[in-house]
Amino acid sequence: MEDRELNFKDIYSIYQANGNKHLCEISFNVRQFSSSKDNLYKTDVRIEHNLKDFCSTVENFDFQVFNNKSKVCHITDFMLPPALRGYRIGMFILNSVYNYLLPEIQCSTPQVNGTLIAKDSKPNRDRMYQKLIGYDVQHPLSSFHVNAAGDGYFKGQFLDVGNSWQQSIVALKEQ
Repeated sequence: MEDRELNFKDIYSIYQANGNKHLCEISFNVRQFSSSKDNLYKTDVRIEHNLKDFCSTVENFDFQVFNNKSKVCHITDFMLPPALRGYRIGMFILNSVYNYLLPEIQCSTPQVNGTLIAKDSKPNRDRMYQKLIGYDVQHPLSSFHVNAAGDGYFKGQFLDVGNSWQQSIVALKEQ
């Protein structure tokens, strides 16, 4: 078998669900690499938004399976500008990242973890990460801890969070 690499960029225009307000553009820079001879599968996704006056990078996701073993993807600083919070854009991003994963990665029980900091403590943040790792349904690999100040951590299997984001936003893919 041969090595295969695919690089592409998807851009979405994000609108409120009622269609009255354009919120932003979100871009996904995706690299998928597979080598069945080496038993190596990799998906990298870099997410950016187009709002000024705020760091344009939302997050970088790096998933890898080598010899049927998944590398843990650490979420370092998943951050949306304040103007984009509360619209379920984070759920849209996580759902999209899951769908970009190579099938070999999706089937390998991909693991994710991250640190939660008090200054970003919001109920929506906690619910998003709990859903991501299956804590809300008591998934056996999930662990989620937040102290009274809002600091904590999470770890577990990277699950598809679904499309609940469609209740709040419309994402139109640019051609």
